Amino acid sequence: MTMERPIQTVERLIEALEILAGQEAIQLAGESWTELAVTQERAAAIVERLSALMSNNKVRFGLPPDIFTRAHAITRAQGIKIAMLNEWMQETDAELKALSSSQQRLRTLKPAYRNRFGESTPGSFHAQG
Repeated sequence: MTMERPIQTVERLIEALEILAGQEAIQLAGESWTELAVTQERAAAIVERLSALMSNNKVRFGLPPDIFTRAHAITRAQGIKIAMLNEWMQETDAELKALSSSQQRLRTLKPAYRNRFGESTPGSFHAQG
């Protein structure tokens, strides 16, 4: 059994990142947030391992140029995904603020639905919390 050389390990890890990047794109398109988080955790572990290997000058300077091209493509695609996620987060934040504002308006209206004895009228907001 032969041991894998560090350069071979880098190549294998880049390939694994390419596969995970494809999975992320599918999960993002399908809004599969739980699966996306798991995939991103797996990718983060690979990036950590790659970073450790790349700190070795012998490994870094011994890599074929296509590895850097592939790594750059992964980084570029990741930037696009991050921008999409940021946009969705902003949209979601705006929707949550609108919901909160609506809830606040409902809370101010709730007292108007009580009768003069302080009891809730049937079907009032009080019964719903």
